[in-house]
Amino acid sequence: MSFFQDIIGAATFFIGTIVTIAFVWSGFQCILAGRNGDSSGRAKALKGMLYSIVGLIIVMSSYAIIRLVQYLAATGG
Repeated sequence: MSFFQDIIGAATFFIGTIVTIAFVWSGFQCILAGRNGDSSGRAKALKGMLYSIVGLIIVMSSYAIIRLVQYLAATGG
């Protein structure tokens, strides 16, 4: 069971890192678009930030569900 936990933990860490980078990149684009007066670019960047947050929530929720299933399988409950 430890092998699967290691894989799940590594995958969650990797995806969380990618989501964080996407969020920072979208924030950077939002700042630059606001500076240039580009409202469509700003809206696109804000959507990217929103999607990053939603992705992070999905990843964390799936990790919690997997850990719950592993716990229930280990305890037989």
